Amino acid sequence: MKEYKLRVCSEVPEATSEAVGAWLDDVLKTSASLAADPGGGEAFCNLSLDEQKVAELANRHGCKPNVALRRLIASKVSLAAVESPKKKSAGAMMAEILPGKVLPKKLEYNDADLLPLVRGLDSGMVLLYRRIYGLSELTAARTPEADRELASAMAECVNRRSPEWLLANADLVKVSVSFVRWSFAQTDELEKQVNAAKEKARKQKAEGSAAAPGSSAGMNDELNHPFTEGAGFGEQVR
Repeated sequence: MKEYKLRVCSEVPEATSEAVGAWLDDVLKTSASLAADPGGGEAFCNLSLDEQKVAELANRHGCKPNVALRRLIASKVSLAAVESPKKKSAGAMMAEILPGKVLPKKLEYNDADLLPLVRGLDSGMVLLYRRIYGLSELTAARTPEADRELASAMAECVNRRSPEWLLANADLVKVSVSFVRWSFAQTDELEKQVNAAKEKARKQKAEGSAAAPGSSAGMNDELNHPFTEGAGFGEQVR
């Protein structure tokens, strides 16, 4: 006898060693077909069976011993007793709790759509803190991960809980949101170009100021040079 430990979808009290041994004898005598493999699961079925008979069954159906035994059990026990409902993911459970999406798929919002709104909130907080603490140079805090997380949550709320006016004008609202996002992107790009141009002009001005003293000295040398030659010519004439 050999011990077999099978993974099954759920507990099967009928599948004892004695019962499965009798089923095994019947199947080998009659050459009956087996049910499809229902697949493993989190439950276990421990059996003590004749190894040669199990090997014969497995070879006859061209599968592993454990699979052959699981198919044998599924053939003798109703599938309702063998199968168990699959565990649902957290996302699937939340989808059942929350109402279904009311916006059409092509008009759904994502975190990128609502990031400009989050950035607007950041700017509003900066203005508020400037007013409270009197700090004119205060700038917005950079929190990309937190901003994206908030934008994602806001997008989910908009997608699931859109009011009637948003449903009626979803395409126009989507265009407006896209325009705001484009405006922020364009502003960032133009700001980068302006800052680069300012930095280039500052460097050129600094280089010009550094070169000014040298050029004055060169002009003085050229002005003095003719007098030197003149002095030499006078000496030759004498």
